[in-house]
Amino acid sequence: MRSKRWRKRLNSFLAVGLVASMLVPSIPAIAKAEPAVSDLFISEYIEGSSFNKAVELYNGTGQTVDLSQYSLELYANGATVATSKLTLSGTLGPNKTFVVYHRDAVAGIKDKGNLENMSVINFNGDDALVLKKEDKVIDSFGQVGVRNNWGMDVTLVRKAAITSGDSVPNDAFNRNDEWSVYPKDTFDYLGSHEMDGTEPGEPGNPDEPGESLLIHDIQGEGHVSPYNGQSVKGVEGIVTYKYVLNGSTYYHIQTPDDKRDGNMNTSEAIVLYSGRDAWNLSVGDLVSVTGKVSEYAIDGYADRQETDLKTTQINVRDDQGGKVKILERNVPLPTPFIINERNLPQDKIASYQFIEFDPTKYAADFWESREAMLVQVGNVKAVGPQEHGDLVTVFENAATETVNGGILLKEDDQNAERVQFRLEPNGPARDFEVATGDRFEGPITGVVGYSFQNYKIYTSLNDMQQAHVKGDAIPEKTTIVKAEDKLTIASYNLENFSNNTKTTSIDKAKKLARAFAVDMQSPDIIGVTEVQDNNGPDAGDSKANQSYERLIQAIVDAGGVKYEYVNIDPVNNEDGGQPNANIRVGFLYNPARVSLTEGIPHGDATTAVGYENGKLTLNPGRISPNDPAFNSSRKPLAAQFDFQGESIVVIANHWNSKTGDTPLFGSTQPPIYGSEVQRKKIAQLVYDFISEIKTDNPDANIVSLGDFNDFQFAEPLKIHEGSIMTNMINHVEKADRYSYVYQGNSQVLDHILVSNNLVDQTEIDILHINADFTDMAGRASDHDPVMVQIGFEAPVVWEPVPIKKVYNLINYHKKQVMIAEPNVAVYMDAQSSLKDGMYLKGDYAELTGEGFKTNTVILQPKKKGLIVDMKGTEMSHVIVEGSNPLEIRGAENIKKIDFVKGADASKVIFYNSKGKRITEPTFNTESLRKAS
Repeated sequence: MRSKRWRKRLNSFLAVGLVASMLVPSIPAIAKAEPAVSDLFISEYIEGSSFNKAVELYNGTGQTVDLSQYSLELYANGATVATSKLTLSGTLGPNKTFVVYHRDAVAGIKDKGNLENMSVINFNGDDALVLKKEDKVIDSFGQVGVRNNWGMDVTLVRKAAITSGDSVPNDAFNRNDEWSVYPKDTFDYLGSHEMDGTEPGEPGNPDEPGESLLIHDIQGEGHVSPYNGQSVKGVEGIVTYKYVLNGSTYYHIQTPDDKRDGNMNTSEAIVLYSGRDAWNLSVGDLVSVTGKVSEYAIDGYADRQETDLKTTQINVRDDQGGKVKILERNVPLPTPFIINERNLPQDKIASYQFIEFDPTKYAADFWESREAMLVQVGNVKAVGPQEHGDLVTVFENAATETVNGGILLKEDDQNAERVQFRLEPNGPARDFEVATGDRFEGPITGVVGYSFQNYKIYTSLNDMQQAHVKGDAIPEKTTIVKAEDKLTIASYNLENFSNNTKTTSIDKAKKLARAFAVDMQSPDIIGVTEVQDNNGPDAGDSKANQSYERLIQAIVDAGGVKYEYVNIDPVNNEDGGQPNANIRVGFLYNPARVSLTEGIPHGDATTAVGYENGKLTLNPGRISPNDPAFNSSRKPLAAQFDFQGESIVVIANHWNSKTGDTPLFGSTQPPIYGSEVQRKKIAQLVYDFISEIKTDNPDANIVSLGDFNDFQFAEPLKIHEGSIMTNMINHVEKADRYSYVYQGNSQVLDHILVSNNLVDQTEIDILHINADFTDMAGRASDHDPVMVQIGFEAPVVWEPVPIKKVYNLINYHKKQVMIAEPNVAVYMDAQSSLKDGMYLKGDYAELTGEGFKTNTVILQPKKKGLIVDMKGTEMSHVIVEGSNPLEIRGAENIKKIDFVKGADASKVIFYNSKGKRITEPTFNTESLRKAS
């Protein structure tokens, strides 16, 4: 029975409802007689595999035409002037076609061709073509000056009703208006054309002799179905999945295994949209469906039809002409397609404007070619916490980069290798506690879908819970050892904190307070973002005094200090964020350690702060609050503090969000980061304000912190740094360099920048207490806090030490070298190698040279002590033995340091090359990192 139902295809023309009258023609050069028209027009367009490209012209004038009057022009890559031109020759008789084809096309095209060409007929699917008679446009394909994929991987035949060309080449082009769409590499209609000058009739009957349409033909090779907008009948498949979204039911159906086309570029499955669902199908039903094909972004944000990739679906709603017939029940499901490291592209998401469709090269194309299909993966590991019932993973053997097992978003790598899951039922899935680094043991089976800007494998929550293996990630405490004479400053996004207990729970307040009091050990100053007004999102004014007081009391209850707050209430509903909530930036400070500089008036929402005679003109004051750059965004708040005789200006920032940026796996490639324009303007305003301070007071101490909603490598942060600030995030070891995880990409949005005069005495710590975890694991915000400790002591100036012996190790190869002389200078070049390292036992040593990048140095101080000046030289590995006194100068570039045989890091004195005390070298976080 099934072999009769799935008839062998006779040719590439398939039985679609709109074109039942178009039987596959023979291949004469002359079409049947049709109404006379005024001039030639383009009757067929082929853009297929490789160089299978052709354009067919049709003469319906009733007269023989002199082709030497005509030319065909190519407008490539959105050009507004022709990039190639082909002047025709010869004559074309009435009702005949003239085919121009690429030299390297297949025989199926060449056999019907009239003229070989490699200039104009070298177009891509987003290029425009113009047919001219002398200098007059008589027809066009596509839209001149615009790039769109109107003709990618498709054969288009001019509808029989069309009797003239499109003489306005720069008007909008909709191929469905005048063209019938056929799958890639369909050549059956080439060399002939039918024109009757009447509108098409009703769809034919797919049960008539011929063949049924198969799912892979509807899907086609590309992101848009060649049957988009057309009605189809008799499409058969096995139900593999069912879900309900917003009251509508969706099914996935897939071609049986023995009917697959073997083409890895086409999906064998498709989504059925059934609305209120009159069909009540079950997984395992073999069905035949009738309905209209469409491309639709099923689930996502409000702008998803403009930003997201769309899913090919058949509308089978019974109230819109759809039909579903169950042919057989309990049919074995198709074999899942295995997805693994070998077939999923790792490096690129999509080609430029989807010009190239290649599932072996581009991840978006790979997922598109598996759209709606039953798939299976092996062991995977989470690269972010469960969020909204979704999980983002990578394969078990994939390299991870963060301390907890995540992957870093980089300027040139968006991590195309991510494998995302949507867990169903989605409601309970949101309570599934999964942290970064957790593992899942395969095989895991599901169907490919797309929602909220990403392809995902829709799978069972229960199955994922059974596969779950808990990892090692736990929230951290700060690694900074607080010093009485140093100032600690933190930045923390509180994620919509208010005094409204309906929207900010008691549990959230306790978790935030724990971070201040325990995890960060009560920093002296904290720049806070997303503090809402007292009512939160409820209607009211913009005052936030109760919100701050609630937070301060919660910190006290958690064992922390009693802070005071610095705040300016914004103009109601002018600073963006949740409507009526009036988020703003502000400060908490410990009055027992620091004080707000006195004698300066308090600012307001609309008056700009300045800097004169060593002081802010307002304290606190807002930076350029009336500048259009801050429309619907938070205005930076500057405050001046006094600490142990030092003055410091701290700026709290919360720049405009990334709303409006197109997604990584979106319909625009490459993505457009439109929101960055505003952040660049804000960055310049903040930098100009800091420049004003530095002009008045070159020695001013300045810290700028907050949620900048952009990355350390992005242009806005580079503008903010300029020549007078340093982003301390770049001093964090790579594995720790993230404060936020979005769609599985670990990234930095929260930064602390310091004026250059503070860099050498500033250490930084990012506390991973939120971004890698769910609410169930103690997460209080979607951002991790960032903290610095700043020293203000003057640098040490050392007296020169007379060198008694110099060692020049050039291309030196030994098992080890022992140096015990009192005062030595050692140079070692890059070619030298010491298998067991260099031992230093004297009184004083200076170390320079590229050789220390690859060789180990063992320090064995005697009872009276040892001083080693590394001159800022990069040291791959330093080992300290014993507990005798040790001072290491120029130590900022030690990559790894170990303490053995009684050695203790706290008893070693470290300086950088400029003579300023530093803690244990920043880059050695393996020995520094502590977990709570």
